[in-house]
Amino acid sequence: MNGYMQTDGGERFYCSGDLGRLLPDGNFSFLRRKDEQVMILGKRVEPQEVENVIARCTNVKQVIVTAQVDEAELAYLTAHIIPDYQGLRVSGLRKELVEYLPDHMIPEYFIVLNQLPTTPSGKVDRQALPVVLKN
Repeated sequence: MNGYMQTDGGERFYCSGDLGRLLPDGNFSFLRRKDEQVMILGKRVEPQEVENVIARCTNVKQVIVTAQVDEAELAYLTAHIIPDYQGLRVSGLRKELVEYLPDHMIPEYFIVLNQLPTTPSGKVDRQALPVVLKN
């Protein structure tokens, strides 16, 4: 939840979208982001926003964008794409994305798949998507 909240003692504080806990000494301990947002080149990037732009591109039938972290603790994006047809060119897709996204939001890697992995209930299984780099 983003916005201001009030403690039992009447103090106001801002809730940012980070997940944390209040320590007994009154300080906050950061745990993780509540959303999928990552920092790339010092800028916040929401993979879903990148996914929405790629989904509107020529010859893209379906796309899932994931964020990973490499061994140097640097975040990167991977686009898992199901093309409309077999002749999809990643170079052409990159050229199209340059018109709509800043450089730091263009995925580092593009993986073309025949189909996305699914869970038994039919939802996309993000855990089963191929990972380019492992930390």
